[in-house]
Amino acid sequence: MKYTTLSISLILTLFVFSMSCISGSDSSLLSYGITNSIYNILNALFKNNIIDIDVLHHIVRKFAHGFEYTVLAISWFFTVKEWNGSLAKVLGIGILIAGIDESIQLFAISRGPSIVDVLIFDFLPFSLTSYLLWLIFNKRKEVKMEISILTKLKNNEITSKEAYKELYKKQDKNRIQIFSKAHFIKFKIIIPEKKVVSRLLNFVFLIPFPIIFLKIILSLVKIDKYSDDILLNKREIMNLISHKRIKVHVNSHSGEKILIKTI
Repeated sequence: MKYTTLSISLILTLFVFSMSCISGSDSSLLSYGITNSIYNILNALFKNNIIDIDVLHHIVRKFAHGFEYTVLAISWFFTVKEWNGSLAKVLGIGILIAGIDESIQLFAISRGPSIVDVLIFDFLPFSLTSYLLWLIFNKRKEVKMEISILTKLKNNEITSKEAYKELYKKQDKNRIQIFSKAHFIKFKIIIPEKKVVSRLLNFVFLIPFPIIFLKIILSLVKIDKYSDDILLNKREIMNLISHKRIKVHVNSHSGEKILIKTI
């Protein structure tokens, strides 16, 4: 089963890479055919269809990105699960594939890489799908563990005291692993005298930011020494943002505010 899931994931990944190898005109022609079919369906369903076909074409192309990486996330999640890997490894594979996928477009005619596609339309659906599957399967594992312990108690294989210790000891351990660790961080920026800039920044950070990216950025910044402005070193900051439900309010002397929340 390990090699079967790995083979499927590699084939799907190569298919995604092959789609990035085709020229911009061929890629546009392929997606435009799908767009035209959807456009005709919308015209048939709605008499006063006001959606512009070029706008619809752009939506279809971006949706195709998200769909590809949702399928990839499902495949790679089960592959890594079969090899007893962690969620971090799944996410690492996702960002690696997205980066290579967009880099391939450097060599395709009339195409080029996009950091927006990497973060928003590739890695974001990949990471969200992986995280959802991880939560579901960890919850199922916890339920199976509870049933196993209660079955042993019913069959008098363990005492009620042993069942209580095993049940709550393992539950607490699982809860720490499943619910305590954060994977995304949400920003809200308030600049009192520049409301337009504030709205623009908050729109950019509307979607939660993967913590793995922030850790990469922090690893490149030299803040290991304490100072009057920074009370935590790099390792302490990384440990802090690794936990869920952490809220940090940053207030500057000039009135700007940054609200940070881990989820």
